[in-house]
Amino acid sequence: MHDEHGSGGLHRALALGLLGLLGLAVLAGLALAAWLSYAALPPAALFGTVRTPSIHDTASALTAEIDQLYSIVFWISAIILVGVEAAILIALFKFRQREGNLEPPQWHGSNLLEVTWTIIPAVLVIGVGVLSFSSMRANYASMPADEDALVVDATGQQWWWAFAYREPSFTTATELVVPVGRPVKVYLESVDVVHAFWAPELAVKFDAVPGRRDGGYGQNVVWFNAVRAGRYEGQCAELCGTQHAGMRFTVIAVEEAAYQAWAAAMAEAPEAPAEDEDSAAWRGFRAVQERGCQGCHMIDGIETMIGVQGPNLTRVATRSFVAGGVIPNTHADLTAWISNPESRKVGTKMTPMGLTDAEIADVIAYFETLALDPAIMQPILAAEPRPGNVPAAYAGLVEPLDARDYPPLGGEEHGDEDEAAQEEDAEAHAPAEDAETLEGTP
Repeated sequence: MHDEHGSGGLHRALALGLLGLLGLAVLAGLALAAWLSYAALPPAALFGTVRTPSIHDTASALTAEIDQLYSIVFWISAIILVGVEAAILIALFKFRQREGNLEPPQWHGSNLLEVTWTIIPAVLVIGVGVLSFSSMRANYASMPADEDALVVDATGQQWWWAFAYREPSFTTATELVVPVGRPVKVYLESVDVVHAFWAPELAVKFDAVPGRRDGGYGQNVVWFNAVRAGRYEGQCAELCGTQHAGMRFTVIAVEEAAYQAWAAAMAEAPEAPAEDEDSAAWRGFRAVQERGCQGCHMIDGIETMIGVQGPNLTRVATRSFVAGGVIPNTHADLTAWISNPESRKVGTKMTPMGLTDAEIADVIAYFETLALDPAIMQPILAAEPRPGNVPAAYAGLVEPLDARDYPPLGGEEHGDEDEAAQEEDAEAHAPAEDAETLEGTP
């Protein structure tokens, strides 16, 4: 009998020990995998961003309040977790079966215990609910009127964001430039599935739902007021298909004067290149109108470029990243993207148009004429943290935050080409010493 009890206790101890070791091994494996994933990819390779946004690094009053609520809920949950786990461990060790133990007395209920463990969770849930409702109400109650804010219509579609500014009127994609200290209202729409607009450091998360909501339901709108200049990463936060993780955007907050100069320049349609068959820009200008680009894309000032299925390309040269924020705006990356979009972003709806390498080079040369003056772009590109890539048209104007080489999204086959092309960009497009002119800028 003694041997049976001893053997049984040993087996239980071994089983508990093995389970504990297994749990530790799983946690260690997850931590190691996370570390290796980060170490293997420099920050600039993580879908065009240089960092992961944090809800604790707040840049608006609303997110500061959300962060405070999150902290309260976290510490309440942590205390409950520690208390429950401690009670379980105490019970396991204090009341474990010992040699010679008889069956303990059986309880069939305790009114005091049952009332206690009902009231305490109820109070906690109600308290958290009141705090959450208070934060939600503050968001709605403090929302400014349209006339007191910068109003932008954001449209989500697989897998990129379009931003249409109302005053002055112009449309861009992927990068949302806003002034510091002025409220910004973003009206949300979707043309296909449900997306979610979320810039964790600036605003709460809201869904972009297909179709306009009439009959009293209303259109989802998110608002924020950036309290400091900076570059704030955003992400679609609603699973929306193959490239959900590759549906990124960036909010760039700059001082009011810098924003006014940028917005005024963006509202002006770029001039067409002079007709000259020896000019790559002219040949590219003609190619985008004749080779099918107009079916999906729009360029202000060109009557034939009226497509709305893809991003507006009017000032595409100003964007650090294209294709929903995941492809660096360099010569090599644009060449690979235009020639075979699927190889750079699996699932994309952009199709290869059958352009030759020479035609693609001409198109890219034309795109670079769509740049803005470097003096206007300098404060935007220099916003901290700086982007992981500087557009080819502004190579050398500012240094990207992380200048290490990183693998292209489609694989390694373009790695050497990317490196060489970026070096050529820096040499060919280095700005003049006075930073007032840039070759290829209208």
